[in-house]
Amino acid sequence: MNAKRIVLFLVTLILLSGAKTQAQNDPGYWRSDTFCLNTSITYNFTITINGQPPQWWAWSMPGANPDTFYSTTSDQSPAFSFSQAGYYKVIITLKLADGRDTSVYSDVLALDPAPPSNTLGNDSFYCGDFVRDLDAGNPGSDYLWSTGATSQSIQVTTPGNYSVDVTNACYSGTFSINLTQGNIPPLDLGPDGFVCNEAPKTLVAGDASYTYLWQDGSNNPEFIVSLAGTYSVVKTDANGCSNNDEITLLDSCPPDLYVPTAFTPNNDGKNETIAPYTNGIRSLEWYVYDRWGELMFSTDQIGEAWDGTFRGKACPDGIYIWYLKAYDTNYGLHIQKGSFLLYQ
Repeated sequence: MNAKRIVLFLVTLILLSGAKTQAQNDPGYWRSDTFCLNTSITYNFTITINGQPPQWWAWSMPGANPDTFYSTTSDQSPAFSFSQAGYYKVIITLKLADGRDTSVYSDVLALDPAPPSNTLGNDSFYCGDFVRDLDAGNPGSDYLWSTGATSQSIQVTTPGNYSVDVTNACYSGTFSINLTQGNIPPLDLGPDGFVCNEAPKTLVAGDASYTYLWQDGSNNPEFIVSLAGTYSVVKTDANGCSNNDEITLLDSCPPDLYVPTAFTPNNDGKNETIAPYTNGIRSLEWYVYDRWGELMFSTDQIGEAWDGTFRGKACPDGIYIWYLKAYDTNYGLHIQKGSFLLYQ
């Protein structure tokens, strides 16, 4: 039977603050250690294979200073330190006496012995409902919040003073933060509706204890509306909490359709053309006939007038008949007919 080959890693830790991480289910895993930032760390070891030292070995400490250390004599060991808190790996890679390569690693947690005083952040003011995540930092520590929680972070939705006791191998202290809350100003301009310039509507956003900014830049608590459109306002209280609202008003004025009863296209510069007068009208069709029913003029353009000519010639004096079909701004249909007098 062949003799069993034994590999012995005997490692003695000179400076060790205590293990904090869980052992990993990994054949290359060696140990877990915890250190304080900027502390000089030294690993000493003796490695033999049937009494023979390895041919060569190297330490690798990513994130440390220095980050590598090479050795070919058994009495040399690495001294290093970490300057940033967090989790790291310290790895030793070896070429054994029989020529085989292998490696083992240590999980290292570097802790800050003097965390910043505002770990939880600055005191904060919120307008209305809020959700805030509070993180005590310093991974690997023990925590006790004023809420009774023992996790590294908590989520809060109510105002108040929150504190947490943080304890680890390098630090013990308390962090706190104060969260306050203001109310959103009440604001309701009412439902969308209608307005007419003959009956203006007053929009009321509140009283003089608030500040206001309307869509046109004005800042009064009230806004008088006489024309259809969309109106909006931002309302702000003394704490800086704001609310906004808008309202859309349609034209409710009764549409006007009127055709004059006479016109005089005699080139004197007065009353030379004739056209329907419209207000609140979206579209129209207008037709003019002579007394025998022949079409003299037609248009579907609002404001387009008849100049009293037909096929380039002036029409004779007399009564002319008109017919009008129109839709108002609320899509209501209007049909009218009548007559007017043309005279020179």
